[in-house]
Order: sequence, then structure tokens, then C-alpha cells
Amino acid sequence: MRYVLKEYGMLHVLKEYGRRYVLKEYGRRYVLKEYGMRHVLKEYGRRYVLKEYGMRYILKEDGLRHVLKEYGRRLVLKDYGMRHVLKEYGRRHVLKEYGR
Repeated sequence: MRYVLKEYGMLHVLKEYGRRYVLKEYGRRYVLKEYGMRHVLKEYGRRYVLKEYGMRYILKEDGLRHVLKEYGRRLVLKDYGMRHVLKEYGRRHVLKEYGR
């Protein structure tokens, strides 16, 4: 799948083929909404916790490297300047960032 992350000030729109995700930023709190579901992304200092129904995602930030770990499966999010590559075992997700 291919993901496109667009930034419009405080509003982030994450688009996926066949679906649309809206990521909103409220100060230090991020709310990721999906059609029919609700995802909450919280920021605690330099640590991000992404919670989803029935699953729990932990997003850690270490300098320029981001590691996204999921229970029962591992997702690795790597940061290369303006380009972000989200790799998943068995599948490949490409996350592109526009704006900065």
C-alpha cells in the first residue's frame, strides 16, 4: 500500500488507497481518525503511543530514527530527511512527507 502524508499547518491528512485518514494535532496530542474507527496518537515527551481498537502501537523517536513496534508484528519506520519509509514484515509501506 502507499501512504501520502500531507501537512496543512496543524492539520495532517494521511491518505491510503481506498481509505482516508485524518491526523489532527491538538497541542501535544494527536488524534488519528479513520472511517468507522478512531485512532488516538498521544505524545509523551519524545515518546509517541498510538492506540487502536484491539491493538496497541508504540512509536518511539530516537534522534532521526523512528521505530514503530506493534504487538505480534514489527513495523519499522525509518526517517531519511524528507522521506519516510515504513517497512513491514511481508509487506512494504511507503510513507512520503510533503512540506518540510
